[in-house]
Amino acid sequence: IATYFKTWNRLANGETWGQEERPTRPPYVGVDGADDPDGYRLERVVEAGPASKAGLKIGDIVVKLDDQSVKDRDSFLKLVQKAKPGDEIQFGIRRGDKNLSLTVKVESPRGRRR
Repeated sequence: IATYFKTWNRLANGETWGQEERPTRPPYVGVDGADDPDGYRLERVVEAGPASKAGLKIGDIVVKLDDQSVKDRDSFLKLVQKAKPGDEIQFGIRRGDKNLSLTVKVESPRGRRR
């Protein structure tokens, strides 16, 4: 009983035992794409997702995120994963012969079953 009383306050104050932390899911911007010689070409933009709301379109090539170069899919994902829901990411894109800058507000990951 003495052990119970000693440890109860630790548990009551939020300490957990024997549970692993759940891995966090990556931030959600609502795009998928492929490597491109100039950066990361968008092949899918989720309708009503953060990127769509910001004006990104299929075929856009992401060349920068917050002034950091995007060379391929891996560099794109690494830069996006640094963001948290509510953050805004400045997307530097190439659309045809135009260079544009669009702001995407990061959202919480959508519920997906695995």
